[in-house]
Amino acid sequence: MIVDMSRAAFLEALAQARPGAWIMYHVGDLFIDRSKDRKLNALAHSVYEKYEQGWLDPVRRRLGPHMYEYYAVKRRGKNVDHAGRPRQE
Repeated sequence: MIVDMSRAAFLEALAQARPGAWIMYHVGDLFIDRSKDRKLNALAHSVYEKYEQGWLDPVRRRLGPHMYEYYAVKRRGKNVDHAGRPRQE
């Protein structure tokens, strides 16, 4: 089973999410699946980009062999304002 969220849907969900919200964006084995799917590769790249920018923390939960749930957890903390946006320095 592979469950995917589109890149646009992911970015919209992240924009609407409150700090601490968990957004599931893939079920499967992202390392293997993204090599076969350009859209999934673009989504994974967007998740990493938002992580680098301070918007989220990526989380992976193991379900079984080569089967995981992938989440983006919207950040809150010292580098994020009350609405979950990265603070400008």
